[in-house]
Amino acid sequence: MSSSRKYLSGSEKRKRKRETEEKNKKLPKISQYLKNDDFKNENSSEQCSKSEDLDRIKSIPELPDAEPNTSVYPDPEQPQQGTSKMKEKYILA
Repeated sequence: MSSSRKYLSGSEKRKRKRETEEKNKKLPKISQYLKNDDFKNENSSEQCSKSEDLDRIKSIPELPDAEPNTSVYPDPEQPQQGTSKMKEKYILA
């Protein structure tokens, strides 16, 4: 069975690409729509919000430091509880 889709040849693809590039060149640049004043206003509002965020962070009380040797992660140099006995059972069996 022959597919009903028509595939473009290489020259047709190049021609279509050239046409789309020419159309894109005629389109106005996005920088024309954006004004420098808009960016200045956004930056100043961002700076205000950043200073407000810093004020909020400063008002959060600090948590006390953890006591030594209370890490959630086990120390790889020290043997784990219960693991050495389990190894012996598997070796003996």
